[in-house]
Amino acid sequence: MTSDSDRLVKETRKWLESEEGQKVLNSIARSVIFDARSRNLSPKFLKLESLYDSENEILSEIRQELALFILEKKGFQKRLTAEGDNFKTYLKTAFIYHWIDKTRRSNLDPWRNLYKRAAVILSLSKDFHTSVKGVHGTAFSMAVECVPITPLSSEDFSEIPFPDQMIESREFEQINKKERLLSLAAYFWEKVSSIYGESPVLIDLRDFINWIGLHVMLSPVKPAGEYHEGERPFDQGSAIDSTPDKDNFNPALVKHWADNFAGCLNEREKSVTYLAYNEEISLKDIAQKMGYKGPSGPKYQLDQVESKLRFFLRDLPWLSHDDLNEEAFSFFLDTLLFILKKSLP
Repeated sequence: MTSDSDRLVKETRKWLESEEGQKVLNSIARSVIFDARSRNLSPKFLKLESLYDSENEILSEIRQELALFILEKKGFQKRLTAEGDNFKTYLKTAFIYHWIDKTRRSNLDPWRNLYKRAAVILSLSKDFHTSVKGVHGTAFSMAVECVPITPLSSEDFSEIPFPDQMIESREFEQINKKERLLSLAAYFWEKVSSIYGESPVLIDLRDFINWIGLHVMLSPVKPAGEYHEGERPFDQGSAIDSTPDKDNFNPALVKHWADNFAGCLNEREKSVTYLAYNEEISLKDIAQKMGYKGPSGPKYQLDQVESKLRFFLRDLPWLSHDDLNEEAFSFFLDTLLFILKKSLP
């Protein structure tokens, strides 16, 4: 006997293969490729060498990965054909997060690992102030009042020697330690501020990581010419912590943020969110349960919740758009739904 889950997968496959489904996949894929290029995501996720080769080949690979992603997510399958462009945008964003996380887990894009680790360490330090500027990434300063600056030039980098007197060695295992990264970030920030006439500055984190890459050689190294602008030729390989993701975020903090976000929702938003994401029932059924005239009522509430969520998570370590840890985000949602369940009438 076919289970509801099997039936849903079968219906989803049929829809994905339909003319309407292919049109939606193609539309999302085109939007994904624009984001992937602007973020310089690793093409190896698609088993390709570049995101700038054959457009048709790239779109075909993205459509295939997108279809597999949908078939793995029951919640997406239920909402895919029932909702409009707003959910398609949410699906695209979720897929981009999936791409970043899969790349990080498989160690295909090691530059992002070092960047991510530094972003988390700086954001949790009382000596630094960090900000996230969407696709422009993370910036940091040691002063609350500071001046944003343009990306550093080669001449700027040449004026900042590596402080060998502060570090035991240039071995990556030494550089990658928390206290070493903090001391190097402070040194780098002070040097850059002096270049700008002692004015406190807000520095793009990529400049800090690229400066490290000029002085710390990690292997294996890519051959010259295989880098896009802004990348540096180093690979962290096995030197990065190999512990599971759950050890790379603070569950107590994530739980605290889930509790705080629950407090931002009104009672109807709490009920709709729990029913949609935990019970995974349709908007039509939610409308009947909650006394709405039609599915547009709960859909509006869900849109409000998703808008609040994006704003709430915008600068949080492990949960923000630029710093997503998929396990931390899953833990956040599980905790949120548990809290919402207790608050239901």
